[in-house]
Amino acid sequence: MRMTFNIMDTIAKEFLALVPNRQRSRLVSELIQQALEHKKENIIEACKKANKDGESTRLIEEWQGFDEPADGDWS
Repeated sequence: MRMTFNIMDTIAKEFLALVPNRQRSRLVSELIQQALEHKKENIIEACKKANKDGESTRLIEEWQGFDEPADGDWS
């Protein structure tokens, strides 16, 4: 898939100078994949911490109660 990005001039110049033409797409794909894996790990860690927090769990359960229908038919 082709995509277009804006990159700071200093980074673009260094990238063009250091990475051979036929290796650029592969390198960019690898770097993006590494960054995405890192972000996923951070999200998983944050979720684990939130799930261990008793106050967060209590608030989630309280808010989920709002999903239940109220007394009476509002439709």
